[in-house]
Amino acid sequence: MILAAGFGTRLKPLTDTLPKALIEYRGHPMIAYQIDRLKEAGIKEIIVNVHHHPEKMIEYISNNDFGVDIKLSLEDGEILGTGGGIIHAKDFFSGEDYFAVVNVDIDTNFNIKQLMDYAEEIKPFSAIAVQKRNTRRGLVFDDQMNMTGLQKEDSPAENVYAFNCMHVISGDVFRENLDVRFCGVFDIYLEMIQRGKTIVGYDVGNASFKDLGKMENLN
Repeated sequence: MILAAGFGTRLKPLTDTLPKALIEYRGHPMIAYQIDRLKEAGIKEIIVNVHHHPEKMIEYISNNDFGVDIKLSLEDGEILGTGGGIIHAKDFFSGEDYFAVVNVDIDTNFNIKQLMDYAEEIKPFSAIAVQKRNTRRGLVFDDQMNMTGLQKEDSPAENVYAFNCMHVISGDVFRENLDVRFCGVFDIYLEMIQRGKTIVGYDVGNASFKDLGKMENLN
């Protein structure tokens, strides 16, 4: 799944007329890189959630052959966020043990297949790609790399990691009776931790990472 519904407010005025997913990065719409990323990992069906300028996303997907089956999860009315967007797409999933999720606005040389294989091996509720780099929204893990919460002022630095916007999530998420509402994916993860589920971090080491939601990173 590709999370692509956001307004892209940091990319204004480009996103006044285009969805963030169709903003060009190095000659191609940024969503094209994520489609290739998932395709190269062996994924044959991709769900893309859309909200901002949905007609342009529908046109782009309809007019191009990506070599994989792409379905759009349209969020009518209010936008649902990274968490609500996943839950809203429930009907597109049919009993998968695990599914990969990636934000549309990233550039990284990390191969998400490694994360997929790791999740299949250890069977967590979710495996998330993380690394040691500066971040304002750090995640805290214990010594076994199980997520315990969000970074606070007194969080030990050695336990804090940055999120690299890639997950492999258990299909059990659709059986947890979660409401379709606006929420971030980490709102869901914190609730799942309270329910005894394991959210495990996978350290991608020195893999490159760039946030394409920032105008200065589009060059």
